[in-house]
Amino acid sequence: MQGFRSRFPALAMGGASLLICFAAQGADCVATFQSATGLLTMEAVQVGDVRYSASEQMLPNTTTLVLESATPLTASGCTRPVTYSDGTVDLPNVSVDGTAYSARLSLVAASSPLRFTVASAVPLGSNTKLVGSAGIAAWDALAQSERNRVTSWNSLFIHQSVGQDMEDGTAINGFKAEYFAPGMLMAATNLYGGLFDGISNGDPTAKFSYFRSNALANKANLRLAVFKFGYADIESGTLNAVQLGYKAMVDELKSNGIRVLHVTPPLIFDTNYNTPKMQLRSWMQTTFPDDVIFDLQDIESRTHAVGARCEQNGVWQICSDIRSTPVCPSKGQGIDTVGQGHLCLSAAVKISKAFLYALYLAGK
Repeated sequence: MQGFRSRFPALAMGGASLLICFAAQGADCVATFQSATGLLTMEAVQVGDVRYSASEQMLPNTTTLVLESATPLTASGCTRPVTYSDGTVDLPNVSVDGTAYSARLSLVAASSPLRFTVASAVPLGSNTKLVGSAGIAAWDALAQSERNRVTSWNSLFIHQSVGQDMEDGTAINGFKAEYFAPGMLMAATNLYGGLFDGISNGDPTAKFSYFRSNALANKANLRLAVFKFGYADIESGTLNAVQLGYKAMVDELKSNGIRVLHVTPPLIFDTNYNTPKMQLRSWMQTTFPDDVIFDLQDIESRTHAVGARCEQNGVWQICSDIRSTPVCPSKGQGIDTVGQGHLCLSAAVKISKAFLYALYLAGK
């Protein structure tokens, strides 16, 4: 069942009672998928002038659903049914783990019995702006031609060690960033990634200056700028100054025609230092409601295995199976202390899918 779980993140929570509703506002027609059985049931599917109740069974370890039954309905009181036309099943409003999606299944040509694969799952409404755990499935659901679009414009991603974990993940997922050297002028169109050269974590003001100057030097060829804080950059005593400095930088980049993809600052394992990081996350959402935000905090504070929140007394922390440990170390950052928050390699590979999806949304 892992293949279908990869398309819809709430299924990764597991458990025999887990249910996903392809949802409904009011009396919308609904469909459900039960992870324990692999069965997808749809209350009403509109095919031409006829409505059917239908069910599909997921094949183990694949992304394929096989049509099991389709029974004509003599009456159906629900509205906005699932629709089938020209080999495509459209689910107009899909609620997944509290987030609304539109989803699409594609018919496998010449299949008998009929088989379908998940073609897309795109967040609806304002949720499209905040890319968290659901972005992993959304990236998996994109066709390769759509994924490749992230290299059809120039993006600049500057970071420190956790960002390097993310770059390691994007490379394993087939999108290796071109190294960005200080003062470099972009030539080939690609995703560019680099470090805050000579700047220590804990000095966000210097990072703002470095990022601004390098982005503006490339403004003629740069579509998307991605600034990533380090976990040491965000402290209670300097939070307001950091917010002001970050907004000033963002405003200047935008005024020069550069789009900005925001990244919520990474967490560490020790929750004593994570509250200001969470406050900055909330501030980003209210300050930049029309921008795409990659919600690294949301993803790394949910367990790799089942998606449960890792927190102490309401304060989020990087999960034990996400952080770099002897069991699963970071590719290049060593083993973490409780005051660090690097990414285990397998987690970095998974998280980087959501990052790639955020790049896709912000850049396209």
